[in-house]
Amino acid sequence: MQAETSESLKFSRYYQQFSSNYAFTKENLLALAIPMVAANLLLDYGRIPGEFWKWFLIGTIGYLIMLALSVAIGYFYRLVKVPTFLYLPTFFLIGTVRGLAVFNTGLSLGVISEAGFLYRLLGSGTYVLVMMAVFATLTSNFDRAGKSIGELENKRLSLENRLNSMKIEISEQKIEISSRVSGLLSPVIADLILRLKDAKGSDIGKQVAALRDTVENVVRPMSQSVVNAPSNLSEPSYSQNRYGMFRRLNFEAKLRLRDVFLPSMSAFLLVIVSLPSALSIAGAVNGIILVLCLGLCAFGVLRIAKYLLRDLELSTLFAAIIHGVVHLIIGLVTLISIYLVDHTLLGPFTSRVLILLLVFGLTLFIGQARYLHLVRAKKELQLVNTELEKLNAQAKQELWVSRRRIATVLHGPIQAALYSSAIRLAQAKRPTKKLIELVNEDLTEALRALNFDQNVKLSVKTVLHEITEVWSGVAEIYVSIPKTVYDVTKKNVNAAEAFVEIIREAVSNAIKHGAADEIEITAKFNEGILSLRVLNNGKLPNEKQASTGYGTQILNELALGWELTSSNGKALFSAEIVAAI
Repeated sequence: MQAETSESLKFSRYYQQFSSNYAFTKENLLALAIPMVAANLLLDYGRIPGEFWKWFLIGTIGYLIMLALSVAIGYFYRLVKVPTFLYLPTFFLIGTVRGLAVFNTGLSLGVISEAGFLYRLLGSGTYVLVMMAVFATLTSNFDRAGKSIGELENKRLSLENRLNSMKIEISEQKIEISSRVSGLLSPVIADLILRLKDAKGSDIGKQVAALRDTVENVVRPMSQSVVNAPSNLSEPSYSQNRYGMFRRLNFEAKLRLRDVFLPSMSAFLLVIVSLPSALSIAGAVNGIILVLCLGLCAFGVLRIAKYLLRDLELSTLFAAIIHGVVHLIIGLVTLISIYLVDHTLLGPFTSRVLILLLVFGLTLFIGQARYLHLVRAKKELQLVNTELEKLNAQAKQELWVSRRRIATVLHGPIQAALYSSAIRLAQAKRPTKKLIELVNEDLTEALRALNFDQNVKLSVKTVLHEITEVWSGVAEIYVSIPKTVYDVTKKNVNAAEAFVEIIREAVSNAIKHGAADEIEITAKFNEGILSLRVLNNGKLPNEKQASTGYGTQILNELALGWELTSSNGKALFSAEIVAAI
C-alpha cells in the first residue's frame, strides 16, 4: 500500500510538471528548436528523396509555426487559469498544426506525397506532445533546483560574512565590556583603599556605607546590565547572486550511473514517439509489434545496465559515452527483434531506430545530468550551511559566555569582597590596623579580579550536583549523562557553560511554570553536537511563557535549536548545543 502511494505521488508530481506553463517559457521553446528541426533532418533526410536544404527548410518552418502558436497559447494560458488536463491535449494540437505545416511545405517542395498526410499529422502531434512534456519537466526541475541553489549560496554568503563580522565584534565587545567595567570600578575600589588607609576610627562608618553603596549602586546594576545585554551584532551586507538553469554545469563532476538510466520513462516515451512512424510504415499489426519490441528492449537493456553499473561512478563525459553505448545496444537488440518479426522491414527501420535512440538518449542524458549536478550542488551547499550555522552558534555562545563570566566576576568575588569588607568593618568597634590591612587585601584582590581571567575551568558534574541540591525537597532530579559528554565539556569551556546554563533554565522553568516535581536530564554527544533532553511531569508553558522573557533569550543565544513538546503526557524540552566541529 505504501509503495502504491509513493508511485501515485511520483506520477502526480510528473503530471503537474508536464501540465504547466513551464512548457511555454522562453527557455523551453528555444530549446525545442533542436529536436524539432533535427526530427526532419535525421528521420526524413536520406530516407526520403530530397536535398538537405529542403528538409532543413521544412523543419525550420514547422518549428516557427509551432513557436508562434505556442507563444500565443502560452500568453493566453498565463492570463486565464486553465485546468491541468488541457495541457497535454494542447501539446498534441500544437504538434498536429506543426505536422500540417511540415506536410504542406514538403508537398509544395515535392518531397512529401499526399499519402503521408495522416502520418505527418499524428506523428508530429505525438512527437511534439512528448518533447514539450519532457522539456517542461526539465525546465521545471532546472528552475526549482536553480532557485534553491541561489537561495542556499546567498544564505552561505550571508552566514560567512556574519561569521567574520561576529568574530571581530565579539573580540571588540569583550574588550569594550571588560574595559568599561574595569574603568568604572577600578577607580572606585582604588579610592576606597586610599580612604581606608587614611581613615580614622570615627570615619569607618562612612567607609562601610561607601562600600555598601558601591555594591548597591555600581556593582549589582552593572552585573545585571552586562548579563542582560542583547547580542547587538550587526547584520553584514552582501550582494544577491542570480542563478540560471545552465548554472553549475561541470562535466568533470562524478555521476552514479544508476541515477542516469531511466528505464520506465525512456521506454514509455520511445513507444509514444515511434508509434505513428511504425504504424504508417509497417502496418497496424507489425507496427504495434515493432513498437512493443522497442519499448521492451529499451526497458530491459536499461534495467540490466542500471543493475550491473549501479555502483559505478564516472565523470559526466564518460557517463555520457556509456549512456550512448547502452542506447546503441538497445538499437541493436531492437533491430534483431525487427528482423525476427519481418526481415523486409530491417532496411527502412535501421537508420531510423539508431538515430532515434542516439538523439533521444542524448536529450534525456543531458537533462538528467544537469538535474543531478544541481541536486548534488544543493546537497553540498546544505552541508556547508549546516557547518556555518554551527560556527555561528559557537560565536554567539562565546559572546554570551564572555558576558556571563564578566557578570559572574562582578556578582561573585568583587561583590563578595566589598560586602565582606563592609561587614568586617561594621562588626569592629575600633578597627585594628591588621583588620584594615586585611580589608585592603580583599579589595586589592577584587581589583585584580577585574582583569577577567577567561580561562576559568568549569566542572559540569559539579554544577549539576549544585542544581540538584538547590532544588532538593522541591523536585526529584535524575541525571543520566554519559562520560563522553563530560569529556567534551572539559575540553570546551564555552560549550560547558552553555550546556549547564540551558539545563539550569530548563529545570527552573519546569518547576516554576510547570509545577514539576520529577525531572529527568539526559544527554548525548554526536558529530560535534550535544543533544540535551529534560523530561518532566509538569505542565507545558503557555505560549507567552514559552516565547518571551530573558530565559527564552538565553536559549536562543546558546542553543543551535530547541523546542518544547509533549511526550506521553509529560513535558519534554530538547536542545542542541554546538560543542566541537
